[in-house]
Amino acid sequence: MQRQDERIRRRHGFSRQDLLAVLVTLMVLFVLAALLLPLLTYQRVGQNPMVREGVQLRGIYQSIQIMSEDFAGDRYVTPAQVLQRETESSLNTTASFYSMMIMQNYFSPNLVISRRESNPRVREMTDYDWDLFDPAEGIRWDDAFQADLTTTSNTSYAHLLLHGARLDRHWRTADTAHVPLLGNRGPRDGVPDASSYTCDDRGRWHDQMVVTADGASHRNMSMTPANLTYGDPPQPDNVFAMEDGPEGEDVILTFTKEIRDGRVVIQHD
Repeated sequence: MQRQDERIRRRHGFSRQDLLAVLVTLMVLFVLAALLLPLLTYQRVGQNPMVREGVQLRGIYQSIQIMSEDFAGDRYVTPAQVLQRETESSLNTTASFYSMMIMQNYFSPNLVISRRESNPRVREMTDYDWDLFDPAEGIRWDDAFQADLTTTSNTSYAHLLLHGARLDRHWRTADTAHVPLLGNRGPRDGVPDASSYTCDDRGRWHDQMVVTADGASHRNMSMTPANLTYGDPPQPDNVFAMEDGPEGEDVILTFTKEIRDGRVVIQHD
């Protein structure tokens, strides 16, 4: 009689065991989907160099924002500010700028290396020494981190020159959204150059990425954006040319090798 009842239940619908098995199967499928979808998304990003470039640059920008929140004021953080020596802009080189954020784990050394890097002198620093960190002794970054495009650079990305009126006017959290703060490097003086690592074989600066003050990434922005000017009367601003002198206010994205006694040494390749 019992066997007959079981056969009747099976003919007329699912048993409790059947329903439980279906629920367990669905849960396993949901878990697998949750695990696989991020991996598939990451793979698609990795296969698209320009998408990856934008992700890296926005990651650097967001790290600057987060680190800046740890220091009072309306200016984005600088190496001089971290050492509480804000008047010493000589500390604000490209090497110390990126190295200070790596030291405090805002991002890893590989984030500042473009997957499209063509200059053989630019390579990831694989032996960064976090053990050097000693705020009491004023050690906030690894000085072995380099940003010299003529010898060795451990970063691919240019940033706003952190000195003079540029620092005071543009390196602020409340700045206008269209001002470029960091991005791919450009040719010297913003002049198209087929011999530059930053241009194609026809001398064009294209398929490049820039991040503006609002955190947006822009592909193929002109070296002289239509909405970017400096001076009075306003003049077009080339983002890779120092048009207003070392202390000036025009935007320039560059590598800063040295700032000393009013002398600024910048690099392009």
